[in-house]
Amino acid sequence: MSFDEQPDGDPHGECAAEIHRLEAENAKLLEHRDALLIDLAASLKRRDELRKDAELANDTFAQIINWCRAYPLVVFPEPDFKKAHAVLLTAGITLDAVSASNMRHVLKGVEQIIIGAQGVAMLAKHSPEDEIERARRMV
Repeated sequence: MSFDEQPDGDPHGECAAEIHRLEAENAKLLEHRDALLIDLAASLKRRDELRKDAELANDTFAQIINWCRAYPLVVFPEPDFKKAHAVLLTAGITLDAVSASNMRHVLKGVEQIIIGAQGVAMLAKHSPEDEIERARRMV
């Protein structure tokens, strides 16, 4: 017989109360642990999703950087813009119009890389009328 049991093997009253209190506390701790494990699982899942997003973003940035390096000066030297302007004017074309067209082409390419990475056409929300209105506001 141990010191916390009565001769019949039952715990003393104060021991029984303490055992009951500890069992209740243990049950609460187990519930809390289970909730933490659920939170941990959700956090790990979110971390994995964020890692995938970061990898996709890095791949997208790499594509854009590669495209930025596609026209090196050693292969495509800067033109004489005064001469180009004069030649274009004889055909009724402005250098500004050519430059704007080239920039639209480049930015459309970057947009397509980004849209492809996102898997959705988020940037294609705006109608041509919206773009005209935005351009007017910029002037």
